[in-house]
Amino acid sequence: SDLSNRTLRVVTIAADGFVLISDVDKDGNNVTGNDRFQGFCMDLFSWISTELGFKYEYYEVEDGQFGIYDSKTGKWNGMIGDVLYGKADIVMAPLFITSERQKVGDFTLPYYDNGMVFAMKKTASRCHICSHRSKNKYLAYLDRLINVLMTSNTWGFISPFQKELWATIFGNEGDVPDHDVKDEDKDKGFWEAVWQSFVALVQLGPEFLPASLSGRISAFFWGIGILVAISTYTANLAAFLTVKNMDNSINSAEDLLGQTEISYGTGRTYATWVSFKTTTTEPYKSLGVVMQANEDSVLVDNLREGLDKMRREKYALFADSAELDYHASRQPCDLQTIGRLFWQTGYGM
Repeated sequence: SDLSNRTLRVVTIAADGFVLISDVDKDGNNVTGNDRFQGFCMDLFSWISTELGFKYEYYEVEDGQFGIYDSKTGKWNGMIGDVLYGKADIVMAPLFITSERQKVGDFTLPYYDNGMVFAMKKTASRCHICSHRSKNKYLAYLDRLINVLMTSNTWGFISPFQKELWATIFGNEGDVPDHDVKDEDKDKGFWEAVWQSFVALVQLGPEFLPASLSGRISAFFWGIGILVAISTYTANLAAFLTVKNMDNSINSAEDLLGQTEISYGTGRTYATWVSFKTTTTEPYKSLGVVMQANEDSVLVDNLREGLDKMRREKYALFADSAELDYHASRQPCDLQTIGRLFWQTGYGM
């Protein structure tokens, strides 16, 4: 029907990332009416109203529910109930399109593709930079120290004989070529060699090189040894960290079955809960049976309660992937979504 010049009553619900409801704006000023509502859904609906030429008034659903059928009362609650019983004309919120809801109301095409997933608290693991070699790290340090001392001893032993070597070749000390034995290199000894070996090891770069051919050859092989050691260390560390990240016993919904250490649930008034109770697809049917057996302890009243429960306990929460991904990416970044999407559908009006 023609919506021109009509004013629609629009029911919505607070949902992080989609609908933000506040009595003050970003500058701290009090706001009322439609100005209290911000977010992706509001921007989308504002554009639609401009295109179709209608006005609207937002209000927040009283019971804080999206809307499911309550078998005890024989009625729908939440935003779906408000539309069915004439309190609102339309829902504008991240509302899942489900077969049960489509039986009692009309939906637009999905404006946001989404699905179900579950989230858990990240496994706390401390990873030291030398963890991958913790069993022999002291031997590794001792090995590096011995290598530095041996290389330094070689350079320190060779350098004092460089001038005498050239004198023997050319017949007298005065004929030693200036470009081979410089004045600043005459006094280079053991401790200078120790310093040069160390700075080469930590990739700072040497301040001088041995003047003799044998000293330069030893410096070359010292550099090759450092390159091999660093490459091996980097490869082992990367492999160790990769294995650490994969070390999680729960990687899918199937893994939740057959274990009792981690409990799992969903929202008490979520469409997800209805789907778990009615599905015939495994493993979700079995997951729903377990949830029903522990309904009082695993179901939560809202998303905020579920987030707090995940952080306090060993608990996995099934909910919309968009909402869980949003909170997993926010500080303190201690949550993670796990597994592939299932029951993929979308948000609609």
